[in-house]
Amino acid sequence: MLPLGFKSLLSAWLLPPVSLFLMIAAGLLLRRRRPRLGTGVAALGLIAGIALSLPLVAEPLMAWMEAPYANLDPPPVRLPQARQSAWREQPGNAPQAIVLLSGGTVADGTASVRPNRIGGPSLERALHAQRLARLTGLPILVSGGVTLEGGEPEASLLRTVLEVDLSAPVKWVETRSRDTAENAAYTAAILQPLGIRRVLLVTHAFHMRRAQATFERAGFTVTPAPNSFLAGPGRFTWLKLVPTAEAIASSRTALRELMGLAWYRLVPSSQTGWSVQ
Repeated sequence: MLPLGFKSLLSAWLLPPVSLFLMIAAGLLLRRRRPRLGTGVAALGLIAGIALSLPLVAEPLMAWMEAPYANLDPPPVRLPQARQSAWREQPGNAPQAIVLLSGGTVADGTASVRPNRIGGPSLERALHAQRLARLTGLPILVSGGVTLEGGEPEASLLRTVLEVDLSAPVKWVETRSRDTAENAAYTAAILQPLGIRRVLLVTHAFHMRRAQATFERAGFTVTPAPNSFLAGPGRFTWLKLVPTAEAIASSRTALRELMGLAWYRLVPSSQTGWSVQ
């Protein structure tokens, strides 16, 4: 299994904007020997950078990632009665637990005694998991280990938020995982010996494709419960031709998920973390 730091470094160089800067630089260097080819490569990097910074491009990319789940639990319900009724009628198909995947932490400030705290994406997922637990009565497992920046494990911080701030008890905490593959592997090590193989999986909608595939490969039957859809309604406005930092961040997120899907499909499970027991 590749070290987490190496995978993070590799993705940073392969994803925009760094990859586009490298493409432009390579094209400019190439112009010395192959002027036309070098100019084309540099122009391609520049055009791609502009395109990915436009909401007109970023929103369809994100919409494609979220498409399988867009109509699953329409807002504001996010867990309609139809799904709950189906589970009551066929309890053998009903989820047995809620699995909440952490979504990152941030620094807690120079004056804090804590090195990190729960970031916005993790809090959004926690709120969704709390609501699902209230509606279904299912126990919660929180999964997420220590990030590269160090500090307290993400799952431990999320447990505090759920239990203290949201009054939602957490039954299991998985604090070793460093990526989605390890989320699945270490969660399986906790739940499957207890006979729990059907889970209600909570993560952002853009991350659900990769998370669902990973957990299913780890032996779970996954009922997706995505939250925080980021794609817009798709209507054209002239403002979508204005480059924004949010748009390039959204494009980067969608491309990262595509790269992650490709990685998990191409690399053997023993190299991704699925073999951890």
